[in-house]
Amino acid sequence: MNTTHAAFLFFADDWGRHPSSAQYLAREFAKFYPVAWVNTIGMRCPRMDGYTLRRGMEKVIQWLRPARFVRKPNDVHVLNPVQIPDWRSPYSRRINCGLIARDLTKYLHERKRRVIGISTLPLPWEWQHNLAVDAWVYYCVDNFAEWPGLDGSLLRADEEHFIRLARLIVAVSEVLCQHISSMGRASYLLPHGIDLECWTNGQILGKKVNYDIPHPCVMWWGLIDERIDWDWINYASRALPDFHFIFVGRMLYVPPAILRTKNVHLMGHVDPCKLPALSRSADVLMMPYIDAPVTRAMQPLKMLEYLASGRPIVARRLPALEKWRGLVSLVADKYAFANAIEQARAQAASLEERTERLQYLRSHTWEAKAQQFLCWLRQHGLIQ
Repeated sequence: MNTTHAAFLFFADDWGRHPSSAQYLAREFAKFYPVAWVNTIGMRCPRMDGYTLRRGMEKVIQWLRPARFVRKPNDVHVLNPVQIPDWRSPYSRRINCGLIARDLTKYLHERKRRVIGISTLPLPWEWQHNLAVDAWVYYCVDNFAEWPGLDGSLLRADEEHFIRLARLIVAVSEVLCQHISSMGRASYLLPHGIDLECWTNGQILGKKVNYDIPHPCVMWWGLIDERIDWDWINYASRALPDFHFIFVGRMLYVPPAILRTKNVHLMGHVDPCKLPALSRSADVLMMPYIDAPVTRAMQPLKMLEYLASGRPIVARRLPALEKWRGLVSLVADKYAFANAIEQARAQAASLEERTERLQYLRSHTWEAKAQQFLCWLRQHGLIQ
């Protein structure tokens, strides 16, 4: 393979739909190599509900647009291949492979470069073998086979095949590294990073922004779905009736009883660049995940953002969070969760703690993470 003239194809969920580690890495890679991002269909089974209808309309509008560049801060070419919204049917998988291959051929024809495919998803095996990719890299960010609402057996089979095929495997948590090791492959550990400049500047600008947030406020941001322990929220919202529980992000699932709770508020999606300013409105930040295989395997992207906010943090005790137990209040049940929130409100982070947080974050920027990733690619002969 001619590694001097390499190009990268990232396969993941839609660009810009919500923050992801792959998007940060793609921007950093684009400083040195041509990078294209392939928007894929979701892995959830379509349902007859409002979310599926809205999501379907988003994809149709997306497909009608030409390929585009993301010009700030670096050029990333975003491709929107038309696809059938079905991850399971063998016929749909083959058809989608052909549709994606057609769009990739058009994009790659003028570039004359060897192509390295990096996927955060366990792609269908038909794609793995038939797309114009010279070498595959598996960037394992989650154990999707354990996600609620997904076809676990199918995703597990696709992942096993992808792990055998990949030239390089990078995982974001120790649990995921162990998961990959159980299938006979070694992987590199690369925990998530942070855009520290964005958070530092965003908080300074945030002093001039006034969000209409009720206080005392316990805040969450990220995807709102079944991985949140809603029993904890139900208990804490009743045990702490003066506190307001604010959820920021796209909503996939919220129990009806929670929607009727007066001190639980759903703000909807907020542009990620506004999160640093919004974080100034929080009295406490929370991470009430369920304790399940899917959450024990993940490395929450929001963790470093929470640390950068300078706010007190209360979170479920999970393997990926143990190393921050000196900076985060880790709890194991809903009673401790409510108590920790009440205590955290009265305990602002000390100067020593804020300094410790900042020192850690400075060594875990996305620029540093991307350089480490590129180093592994060089070691495996994929780039020069």
